[in-house]
Amino acid sequence: MGAAAVSDRDLINVSQAQLHGGPDQQNFVQKDCWALGSNRLMIQGRSGGKQPFSSEKVYAVYNGEIYNHDELRRSLKHKGYQFLDSCDGNVILPLYLEYGEAAFSYMDGMFAIALVDLRNSPKLILANDPIAIKSIYYICDQKQKTIYFASEIGALLEFGSENPEINPVAVDEFFTMRAVCSEQTILGGIKTLKPASVLKYELDVGQLSLESYEPKIQTSLKNQDDSNSFLESELISEIGLLSKAEVPVCFINSGGLDSSLLTAIAAKELGQSITSFHVCYKGNWPSDERHYAQKVAQFVGAEHHEIELDPDNFPELIQEMIPHLGQPNSAPHSLSSFGMFKYIKRAGFTVAIAGEGADEVFVGYERFLRAFDDQPNWVDAYLDKFGAFKQSYKKLIYSPEFFSWLEKSGNCEQNLRAKLSHFPVGEERLKALVHLDQYDRFPYYILRRTDHMSMAHAVEVRVPFCQPKIVHLGNNLPMAAKTNGKYTKKILNEIGRKYLPMEIIERKKQPFTLPVQAIMLENRRVAEFIQDILSSAVALENQFLAAAALKTLFNDFRKDPNEDLAQLIWSSLIFVLWLDWFNKVKEKRISHA
Repeated sequence: MGAAAVSDRDLINVSQAQLHGGPDQQNFVQKDCWALGSNRLMIQGRSGGKQPFSSEKVYAVYNGEIYNHDELRRSLKHKGYQFLDSCDGNVILPLYLEYGEAAFSYMDGMFAIALVDLRNSPKLILANDPIAIKSIYYICDQKQKTIYFASEIGALLEFGSENPEINPVAVDEFFTMRAVCSEQTILGGIKTLKPASVLKYELDVGQLSLESYEPKIQTSLKNQDDSNSFLESELISEIGLLSKAEVPVCFINSGGLDSSLLTAIAAKELGQSITSFHVCYKGNWPSDERHYAQKVAQFVGAEHHEIELDPDNFPELIQEMIPHLGQPNSAPHSLSSFGMFKYIKRAGFTVAIAGEGADEVFVGYERFLRAFDDQPNWVDAYLDKFGAFKQSYKKLIYSPEFFSWLEKSGNCEQNLRAKLSHFPVGEERLKALVHLDQYDRFPYYILRRTDHMSMAHAVEVRVPFCQPKIVHLGNNLPMAAKTNGKYTKKILNEIGRKYLPMEIIERKKQPFTLPVQAIMLENRRVAEFIQDILSSAVALENQFLAAAALKTLFNDFRKDPNEDLAQLIWSSLIFVLWLDWFNKVKEKRISHA
């Protein structure tokens, strides 16, 4: 939306840049000062649901799923609204016409919505779901009175605006928190919505405003003693709701507690025929979980598929993945997820149900137990686990100029340290740490990569543990239901005993990850690829990292390997590859200008 019309070429380029996520239907509407477009992945109401939706001078496009659309449709019919089909998205406009910007609080689902309202002065409204499962990126130039938005950064860069510059604060944030974890992105001028946000842009005055909302879909315990049975019944209900689709649905089965519990509940309580997928790696590697995944699948009677990725193919796979990340993300299992969803789509599935969110809602990370650590250096230990590697390593890999600039202007570690140091020991600190993870890190680090890695292959991931009812219930359970100070996810373990083999309940918690340390040491092709990238012109000429130090650290790692160095090298590899992608995007934009 803006003072000047968007060109057909820009709209087509943006559409093509996101076509992988919505290959089934492409449409846009274009007027003098605004345009809306959509690439649709057809899941619900496949015979209808053509976007953009329009009614009474209001237009809308969206990405995601409104799970309570049947309930909302019934309510809206009683108010006189009519519907032509069963697509979940066709409730958006009637709901907005009825309730205005409060409409989003009635929606139970994962969504990124854009509305153009022309009834009075023209305005654009962007809104997302309560925990930001679906992403929106935007650029707003208030001087030029224009705003652009897209589901992915790569698509947003196809609009004909000036080249954004790299945001140095975000680079430091990436190396501190494994991802850029804020509404500011790694590219200056490009922002993303925080969870439960409503952005309003009024064209006539060029005014931008941001508000948050509280979802009306909440639940509460009448009796804390019934917390286990109540959470179990809510999980059964939500899994049933999220399993409904007009396309094949599968379950991600990592072999860990969270995904195993979802798979088992669907099989036992809902009587569903389950197809599950597990990703692993060719060869013998540490932390292999295929045995556990097989055990779960056999126990619940699932049709189980193992996706065995070959480390020899990682150099090509990682370069294919980078453009879809949008921003650098240092989680090694981004690569695992990317390869897994590629296979899932080829197997004929469009919806996958996954266990993300359980750790953040039900206290699943061992570092949370630092809440009960009364030692003065607890923050150091927490931050070293919070990031990909020890914080002290950053001084080794940052260029002297970048490190000096951060020392003067302030850095992410200092900000986190100041925030954490105010949390008093015990339950109050635990609540604060959980809140920090849920809202300041989880949407940007985990949900962004899950969304982008799956949509790269036109697969929609649904996450029951992120449902508003489950999150609200989890946050209002007494901490004793989630941890006793020594063990994590206490309530899920107790519920799991009803559904899973004890081998799964009693196994040591293990993150779903890729064994980068072992693979970098033992796979020659991967090691040579990393050496080439860290010695490339992009690594040597960038202003943020000391390329000579990276080469030395990689040689040190080969001689005396440890997990911190492995994660440091992986993070640096991802960043340099992302830089290379971004440089090529800039060159392409300049050549087409």
